[in-house]
Amino acid sequence: MPELQFFEQLAAIQTGNHPRHRPQTEAMLAQVDPDKALKVFHAQFADFSGFTFSFVGNVDPKTLKPLVATYLASLPGSNGKAAWKDINVNWARGPVTKIVVAGSEPKSDVSITNTAPDTWSLDGERDAAILSKVLEIRLREVLREDMGGVYGVSVGAAIEREPKPRHQLEISFTCDPQNVDKLEKAAVDELAKISKDGIGDDYLTKVKEQLRREHETNLEENQWWVAAIHQAYWYGDDFNATNDVNAALSRATRDHVKAAAQHFFDPKHLVIGVLKPKK
Repeated sequence: MPELQFFEQLAAIQTGNHPRHRPQTEAMLAQVDPDKALKVFHAQFADFSGFTFSFVGNVDPKTLKPLVATYLASLPGSNGKAAWKDINVNWARGPVTKIVVAGSEPKSDVSITNTAPDTWSLDGERDAAILSKVLEIRLREVLREDMGGVYGVSVGAAIEREPKPRHQLEISFTCDPQNVDKLEKAAVDELAKISKDGIGDDYLTKVKEQLRREHETNLEENQWWVAAIHQAYWYGDDFNATNDVNAALSRATRDHVKAAAQHFFDPKHLVIGVLKPKK
């Protein structure tokens, strides 16, 4: 599986080959002590005092309450609180280019990543989501429709809060190996252009419509409610504020997109990975 080799080697570069991010191998599994693993598992479920349960869906509170009192309230708990620790992953900031040669199929995978320490904010998170959508639309036009070089482009921008706040922007696509260099350059050039000039109103209109439709769909999905409630509870956020679609729409402006592109994109710190087939 050449794609697996590519993503494993790229992950090693991006994380400084951190032990927790290394791929699982037969040799690694051979070192596992099954008895110790079972003890760890039992220890995690021997004390439920740090657990939080969320229920979403067609639930009658009157019916649920006695079930909670019977089956959850009776679980063992010592009022202890579990703690997690930072495993100190040193995320690569580049400039780095990693070429992986594997497989025989005439195609290449390309990954362009930018990451750096950051400070989380709700508006910053909204700007990241809007920038992702703007770039996905624009790069699809440039790389697929104008240059005919890719079937699709994936873009993701986000600000992570734990263990240390950091932002990351990743662009990935699959293409003909002969077109890697020009498509990679076109993607980076487009990012630089948006950082300088922002984006046109027609793109902002499309993004706003996407945000509205997604919000309407999310409100009908139990899984979205579970994830949104969990995040608000975990971080102590105001649920109504974090899921205010109108506040998100107000960030979809030329100036905000321009500032977000400048914030997330630094051409001096790109980590670029390319999968190329064997000749």
